[in-house]
Amino acid sequence: MDRHDILHGVQAVVREVLDAPTLTLTEQTEAVEVGGWDSLRHVRIILAVEARFGIRFDMDEIQDLADVGALVDLVAKHLAAQ
Repeated sequence: MDRHDILHGVQAVVREVLDAPTLTLTEQTEAVEVGGWDSLRHVRIILAVEARFGIRFDMDEIQDLADVGALVDLVAKHLAAQ
């Protein structure tokens, strides 16, 4: 799975969790730039990303995610380790 596929999957998750079917994310998108992406929904997004890709994150890994690109990197790292 390449970065584009991962970004597309993350975007689908965020759209679903935030009920924002037309939301477009880039790797530079930060949560604070997206309406409705608060701390509770962040947790729901992380859990949904884990479920979608069949992976599990450590708390330390998700604590300092700066943007969507960092989340894509993290998903890619876990998929490569499988």
